[in-house]
Amino acid sequence: AMYSKLHKGFGELLELGLVEGESPRVFGGQAEGCAPVAQAFADGARVKPVKPNTIARSIAIGSPADGDLAVATANASGGSIHAVPEEDIPENIKLLAETTGVFGETAPATALGALREAVRRGELGEQDRVVLLVTGDGLKTPALVADRLEPVFVEPDADLILERLGVAV
Repeated sequence: AMYSKLHKGFGELLELGLVEGESPRVFGGQAEGCAPVAQAFADGARVKPVKPNTIARSIAIGSPADGDLAVATANASGGSIHAVPEEDIPENIKLLAETTGVFGETAPATALGALREAVRRGELGEQDRVVLLVTGDGLKTPALVADRLEPVFVEPDADLILERLGVAV
């Protein structure tokens, strides 16, 4: 629902004259283990329900009510929807944390995977401005990356914590 509603909202902002320019292209992703919308987009077909089998529980919707609308949104905006391999999701959680300091859960990790695929396919380039929605925090699914991240221990001292975070004191 968020995917198509974002596009609709941008269109309304343009229509009301609250922003200038063009409506953005909208890109999305689903975990391979539950990707009926990504499959429909790839096939140029209607969404067919699937049985979810994914680690991305927060987006494991096998029969999305607005799936066909999402496909239409991708097509209308010049965007795309990609299926993200299950094994990439934990790595994307780690990548997001390491590069942005944001510990996201499986949904934004899937979005990051779709973004990476769009870049790989040449759908997005260095000149493009990108907003990646991080809609859930990694504390929901810490076990997925527990063996991939080293804990950082600091003394209970505000200055030391700021130093570890790279903030000038």
